[in-house]
Amino acid sequence: MKDLTDRLYVNWNALETSEEYNIMRKYAKNSRRYSLGYSLYCFVALYLFLSMSFIPQLLDVVLPLNKSRPILLTYPGYYFVDERKYFFYIFLHAIVAWEIAMTGIVAHDCIFVTYVEHVCSMFAVIGFRLEHLFYNRNNQMKTINTNTDNAYRKRIAFIVHAHRKALKYTQLLEDTFNVPFAMQILIVTIGMSITLLQVCIHLYKMVYVCIMQKIKILYLHFFMLKMMQQNSSNILESMRYALYVIGELIHLFFLSFEGQKLIDHSLQIRDKICLYTMDSNYYGVVKKVSSLVGQWPYQNPKTKLICLSFVTLSTFSIVIPQLAKFVICNGDMQCIFQTMAAHMLTIITLVKLYTCHLNRYKIKVLIDRLFLEWDELETPEEYEIMKRYAKNGRRYSLGYSLYCFISAFLFLCMSLIPPLLDIVLPLNESRPILSVHPGYYFVDEKEYFFYIFWHAVVVWEIAVTGIVAHDCMLLTYIEHVCSIFALGGFRFERLMYKCNEYESDTITVLHSRASDTFRKRIAFSVYTHRKALK
Repeated sequence: MKDLTDRLYVNWNALETSEEYNIMRKYAKNSRRYSLGYSLYCFVALYLFLSMSFIPQLLDVVLPLNKSRPILLTYPGYYFVDERKYFFYIFLHAIVAWEIAMTGIVAHDCIFVTYVEHVCSMFAVIGFRLEHLFYNRNNQMKTINTNTDNAYRKRIAFIVHAHRKALKYTQLLEDTFNVPFAMQILIVTIGMSITLLQVCIHLYKMVYVCIMQKIKILYLHFFMLKMMQQNSSNILESMRYALYVIGELIHLFFLSFEGQKLIDHSLQIRDKICLYTMDSNYYGVVKKVSSLVGQWPYQNPKTKLICLSFVTLSTFSIVIPQLAKFVICNGDMQCIFQTMAAHMLTIITLVKLYTCHLNRYKIKVLIDRLFLEWDELETPEEYEIMKRYAKNGRRYSLGYSLYCFISAFLFLCMSLIPPLLDIVLPLNESRPILSVHPGYYFVDEKEYFFYIFWHAVVVWEIAVTGIVAHDCMLLTYIEHVCSIFALGGFRFERLMYKCNEYESDTITVLHSRASDTFRKRIAFSVYTHRKALK
């Protein structure tokens, strides 16, 4: 604990700019806010939970019965005295003792939250440094000359060192809290299981009493009141058990939320490391669309599998009605031809979806090469060429995505025209419905029209997402290859020319035999062209 706290102070002293300080301060404020809210919740919830033992005494005053209600113990315990006579002493002892015990729990959890938020702030600062690695204060691209200036190498090394420190801090945090958390999860799971069993037992007793009394419908209200009076202690016990389970769930959620937040920040650094040499917004559209269907190479494998399975199941939920429609056509060629377009679209969806999935390793290689080729840029002019094509790729991807989603929605909404015409221009009888898509749902299509409509809209939009992800990815790669060819052309055009350092309008023709520099530049241009062809 002392080592973690000492490192926390050292990391604050290592900040360089006011922006980094603001990032750390934001996470520190979040930590304080979470700790304060969690502490108040724990202390207040515990006090209210224990105070429920006052309810029978209050009911004896507000709604008295012929005899006093049985007391409700503050917590399960035996004090070797008359519990009714010494009830208030037992209550005060329980309040003080349990609040002190809760202080220990809150202290442990708040310390953990503080450390996790600090690690997240470290990752956020590292991401900030990566994003601003090659930019000056005016956000303009600097010329990178790797032969004469090692400043950027030093900055990269400093960022890597900071990232390693954050990972070591995370490892130390895990080593400190790993075993206690495992024990907590085990104890809480067993405790909640027993508590839920107690809730079921009390509910069973209440229902059993209700059945055994053979309540008649006309006297239901009277007997229910009587039953509640006789079993008020069971009801209160059930409520307390339920509140206890809810409290434990909130406790687990609070700790799990912080752990997941730490994992997310660590994964975000990985993405920023891949994209630190370029503006990630150029590929934001294809990344988001591909992530929705589980095709982004740097996506978490479990998330990728879940997204892919969801899209596949959604697509098959269209295939089943289509096959049913094909069967009930019973050889009618006109009916079969009406279903063929929808069949083809679902087949195209699955083909494109699994083309990306089965070639996911090749796609990752393509993305990695894309990042590396951004790293190999030498001049601002080359950067501008790459940026222009990347912007074109983003523009085309965004336009194509919007077109596909909007067109699919409008196409499906055409089935709403007959119901709307029945309202605007009614006839003597309702117009025949227009199927949302060729399919048979084994129900009355007129009665369940809107259910079928919303199913079709949701599922077809998901299927279109798979198509759009494939096409946008292909479009991005093609635009990138075009930018590489453009770079090769730019380098060949400038190969034999050099601007005069003193007179910008003077062009000096340099003979290739005078120096090996031009041979190397030719070789490098040829190498770039070969990479583009590969």
